[in-house]
Amino acid sequence: MNRPKYVMRRIVIDRKSIKEFVVNEEERRQIKLGKVASLRVLLERGEHFDSPLVCNWRDDKSKWIVIDGNHRIEAIREAITKDADFQVEVWVAEYKNLSTKDEKSIRIIEREIYTTWNSGTPESSVDYLQQHFKIIPSGNLMLKILPVSIYGSEKLMPILRLVGGYINAKKQKRFNGSYGNGGKKAVEDFQKIEMEDIKIIRAFYLDMAQIFGEYTKGNIWYKPKPMNVFMRIWYDNKQIPRNYLLKVFKQVFLDRAIDWENNLRSNGRDSTNLFYDMAIVTLNSKSDKYKFLKDKDILETKAISTDVETDFEDEE
Repeated sequence: MNRPKYVMRRIVIDRKSIKEFVVNEEERRQIKLGKVASLRVLLERGEHFDSPLVCNWRDDKSKWIVIDGNHRIEAIREAITKDADFQVEVWVAEYKNLSTKDEKSIRIIEREIYTTWNSGTPESSVDYLQQHFKIIPSGNLMLKILPVSIYGSEKLMPILRLVGGYINAKKQKRFNGSYGNGGKKAVEDFQKIEMEDIKIIRAFYLDMAQIFGEYTKGNIWYKPKPMNVFMRIWYDNKQIPRNYLLKVFKQVFLDRAIDWENNLRSNGRDSTNLFYDMAIVTLNSKSDKYKFLKDKDILETKAISTDVETDFEDEE
């Protein structure tokens, strides 16, 4: 099997050569400013990091495309910004050109190399999603239509929280907490999202916003636990008239917010499952016209279908 090969090169980075290092701003992982600051302080003390920068040297650009080492490069940039005479000697694992094909093919190879170099270091699902977001057909539509960004911000929800919750709900299997299938599976799931799915997700958010207000990072009702629970209940109970569902939700959660506050502070799968059970029971205690269905009801209904055995086998 042919594999991209690299050579180790020892490079001095200074105010001139730092310009040869280019990062992919669109796809790179979220930079943790605290980590960059810590690395910069170490460099200024004369200490060093032992791991090499992993780069693709592009002859056509005369640039190093940084595949792995974004925090280290940023720390070096900051050190040079503070002291124009600063320089540091680093090892670079150099891949060269990688491919004579188009940019898309080169980026695929660079992503694979990044995963290889980080195989011994846990990579979060959201980092993996960020790296591969360009290959998700409806990715830009999600960012445009939904109140999300990949990592989240003060007024935008992390995309895995909202869309992942929908993916779980759409499967209508046994409720089992939050969406957490790993980065590779997340990309596969997100690639199946279509415009109709996005419309449903937006409709859910608009209903939640009418009850709890628009999303902000500090709004406790938009934390992972309630979001996953609410999405599943909302998705399973579309047979309930919207105005009635919103009214009961307000009575159960918003009007009794103080009663739920302690429950919402805890996290974890067991805690989320408990919140789900409590939410269903309380909603039904306040609903005198309609029954709020839960996962058990959905699965019993699906058991009537002739293909239910295949569904359960796939889930296993």
